[in-house]
Amino acid sequence: MRVRKVVALGIGLAVAGGLFAFERAGLGVPLERGVESVLRSWLKADALVVVPWLKLGYATLAAVLAAWFCLDLPHASRRAGFLLGLAFLTLTLCPVLGLRGVLFEPFTSLFGLLISGLAAMALAGASGERRRHELRRFFVGRLGEEGFREVLKAGDGRQLTGRREVSAVTCQMLNHAALSREMEAEELEDFSSSFLKVVAEFLVSKGGYLDECDVHRVRVLFGFPNADENHAVSAARAALELRQRAGNLVQELEHRWHKRAMIGAAISSGEVTTGLFGFREFEFFSAVGEALDFGEQLCLLNGEYGSVLLVSSETLAAAQDGLEVRPLEMIRRGEGGRMVEIYELLALKHGLTEEAAVARDAFWQGIILLRKGDAAGARKQFAKAAMEGVSDPTLSYFEAKVRGAEERVVERASVKLEKEVEVKQDKEVVAKPEKVGRGKKAKS
Repeated sequence: MRVRKVVALGIGLAVAGGLFAFERAGLGVPLERGVESVLRSWLKADALVVVPWLKLGYATLAAVLAAWFCLDLPHASRRAGFLLGLAFLTLTLCPVLGLRGVLFEPFTSLFGLLISGLAAMALAGASGERRRHELRRFFVGRLGEEGFREVLKAGDGRQLTGRREVSAVTCQMLNHAALSREMEAEELEDFSSSFLKVVAEFLVSKGGYLDECDVHRVRVLFGFPNADENHAVSAARAALELRQRAGNLVQELEHRWHKRAMIGAAISSGEVTTGLFGFREFEFFSAVGEALDFGEQLCLLNGEYGSVLLVSSETLAAAQDGLEVRPLEMIRRGEGGRMVEIYELLALKHGLTEEAAVARDAFWQGIILLRKGDAAGARKQFAKAAMEGVSDPTLSYFEAKVRGAEERVVERASVKLEKEVEVKQDKEVVAKPEKVGRGKKAKS
């Protein structure tokens, strides 16, 4: 983008410099006298004022604008249309200013803008520039400028079709349905749009590709369209920064609309199929795969655990021990899928304080003991995992689970005791008639 601006400015100023030399040589005087003669005969004016800077000033502006838009517009028809429109405006200025008593000779400016526009159009027609225009509509707003330049260097877009490893960051407003019942339609529209805009623009600025952005979710891919061996760590870094930004965003939304948004995010990694999908104006580069579907499932689980950012075991493996996490539970992947372990992302490697690392390790031991059925041991470890002054809804969720497990143990023991008492009472009832019968026999 910056290079194109410099090139357009250079073309426009070069043409303007030529026009300045043309005027300095006095070659434009006959044109100016001819225009003045025609205007006087048409307008019946006695004298027309010549503004010294007007002619060259307008010629410079027109030359720069012609180069700028003819280089930037995506189709040749649009460039030609803009150029013709600017030429018409230039010719129209002559009689309009003449009515105001000002002499304006348009042919010098017209010549300059045509030369500048045609030079820019010739440059835009080069293969690299043509490829940029063809691909730009697919990536504008979805990919940062640096990423787009990498796509252009890689080829014409055909290299984006295939299978590759990616990491997807999915972010949702978890209480969107509840808010739809509490807010007016216009308020919810602004509320949701503010959330989507901030999240999407932030993740794109961190190098991601905006794969999906609708009322339900924002999904950004790392590792596509540009390959990235460290896509999992890149996604985690962006998501962790988003988690900090999300806290401020929630406060901003609550301050403006007096409603609190519940935001959840997840990272899932794996092999996906990528390519150009759709037709005509609905074409877009995207990806399809189980990893993306699992990301949505993970994202929704934040509402259950009270967490903000979950990651899959595949993401943890792809990051090659580059993440600090704590385990949560084993869940079924999709409908009828295999059981997998999921994690809460805490920081990048070595990003935890000593206190936080100790708390994480205690939490990890608590999860292991809870899975083994040792509720009492898990409760002790979870107590060690609590950090003073730090709210931890995920820890509270598992502490409640431990209490539930202990209550079930007590309940089972109580039921077992009741059954034992009932059995004992039944035996005593059976034994009494036998004793009475033996007593009567003895007396007889």
